[in-house]
Amino acid sequence: MNSKIENLVSELKDGEIYAGAITSPDGIENHIVLLPNQHQSINYPDAVIWAAKKGGCLPTQAELNHIFSMARAAKRLGNTFHDFGDTFFFWSSDQYAVHSGGAPSTLHLSGRYQPGIEGTYIRACAIRRVAL
Repeated sequence: MNSKIENLVSELKDGEIYAGAITSPDGIENHIVLLPNQHQSINYPDAVIWAAKKGGCLPTQAELNHIFSMARAAKRLGNTFHDFGDTFFFWSSDQYAVHSGGAPSTLHLSGRYQPGIEGTYIRACAIRRVAL
């Protein structure tokens, strides 16, 4: 493991989970840290505020997909990564491209995207990005 990644992992706060790295569309590699305590039922505007108060943000669709893939792989191997429970929708920071109203996008644990209605109450998780 890269020494910078080892340092990041060793400095995680209680309850944080290192979720690996993902390259953004603009070519920047970010390491994702999943912050503790996902929110079980929250609307989009409050989810954005909640994530910021935790010192993070809502993940993008790609980041959520990556996190869910890591969780599924760990579960298959008998390891605990993070328990997202049964299949639920989660808020992402992306806007749903197909939706003319620019609604916030949601991601189902199955990998299906759909527009969300800002007043809808669904789950949210918060991340912080670290560029190494």
